[in-house]
Amino acid sequence: MGSFSIWHWLTVLLVLILLIWPFWYSARFTVRKYGRLQGFGGCLLWVAITIWLLPLRTLSNLGKDLHDLDALHLSMSVIAGIVVMYLGMIALQITTIVFMTRRSWRFIPSFNYLAISSVLFIPVFLLWTSTVVAIESTASFGTVLSMMIAGMTTQDWSGWISSMIGAAIWMLYVARSRRVANTFTRGFQVVTVAA
Repeated sequence: MGSFSIWHWLTVLLVLILLIWPFWYSARFTVRKYGRLQGFGGCLLWVAITIWLLPLRTLSNLGKDLHDLDALHLSMSVIAGIVVMYLGMIALQITTIVFMTRRSWRFIPSFNYLAISSVLFIPVFLLWTSTVVAIESTASFGTVLSMMIAGMTTQDWSGWISSMIGAAIWMLYVARSRRVANTFTRGFQVVTVAA
């Protein structure tokens, strides 16, 4: 139990190779074939993998939140609003996936909308729930909102802050990356400027 066998180390090494090799190969192959950075390689591959996994994570979060909210015995209007928010997020994620796989220029604005909406999701969640609970009860909006904010754990706060930092970093990458600019140009002519 206390030892880490050679087979575990070989498995870890194999997983690392399988994670790193596509990035390395894609970057080498794309530059050699096209003479410029293009396609799903480098950091853009991380973005692609993350975007493909987002709907699954969102569905998982929806199930967890519905279970937690059911234990609080909230009204159906609160739960319906939260389900609509999650379904809207999933629709935006699927739209972003479609634009990404089609290599459409619409991917870049869609990705930015997705990043901004993921940052705003928790504040909208809190405002919606507080508003509906305050309307349906005798408590004031401020009291309900402060109770909900006080009920947030350190993990909730750190998750929200890390999503803000991650969204800022990836939005900057998508806006500034030459690979992204060369990949998502369907419908436009790629212009190469000689130095």
